[in-house]
Amino acid sequence: MSIGYRFLYYILVIGLCLSGPALLIGWKWVIEPNWGTVDVIKAARSVERGVRLSEADLKMVKVKKDQLVEGAVVRLPSALKQETARAIRPNEQITDAMLNTGHLLPAPNEWNMPLPTEWVFGKPPGSLLRGDRISLLPVQKEDAKRAGDQTAEQSLSREKLLQLDVPF
Repeated sequence: MSIGYRFLYYILVIGLCLSGPALLIGWKWVIEPNWGTVDVIKAARSVERGVRLSEADLKMVKVKKDQLVEGAVVRLPSALKQETARAIRPNEQITDAMLNTGHLLPAPNEWNMPLPTEWVFGKPPGSLLRGDRISLLPVQKEDAKRAGDQTAEQSLSREKLLQLDVPF
């Protein structure tokens, strides 16, 4: 056997001996973490309600498909600069329901507009926030003068709301 064949023989034997551990390392570090996973967006830190999301608030993480939350956002641009509909905890998967995306767009016979203070009759709720849905009832000025302060003291019951035909 010549030196060239002997050298090639040893290279082949060493290569075969090292290929097993190399395949095992490649499987453990590259293939297995990506097998059956999906990139999903999670909150990098806690985010309060009504905050517009930035890149600092979000992170891309690989999650196994069986741990994927229904409606999870998988593309970062679709979540950036969106307003949150509720408080989001750290490492929580971002879903469409957490973002104010479509419901702020007015449907037919709906409008997005500021609520003038002269329209408020009685005491408005303290928890009325941007993005909340409300129904407005027109009240004539004469009716408002007659009612006076009694409206702030009245409590609406289900029967009264049914009489007024107000959705609740």
